[in-house]
Amino acid sequence: MPASWALTPPYFLILAFLCGVAGFRVGWRLGNRIALPIAQAALGWVAFLLAWSIAGAGWAAASVLFWALGTSLAS
Repeated sequence: MPASWALTPPYFLILAFLCGVAGFRVGWRLGNRIALPIAQAALGWVAFLLAWSIAGAGWAAASVLFWALGTSLAS
């Protein structure tokens, strides 16, 4: 596996999907109705910023789509 694989655009899609799943699970486990959207938004924002700074605006928008898919499937 090449060392630069982690910086390819498909990586950000997978990362965003997993951030959506993890954000929902963490927020749900906290048991507070305010914690759920905060956890989801925080992890989604991390995925978005990483994709924006490394891969560009188009891939950042696609990562938000995959974050939403991960959140929706987890819920």
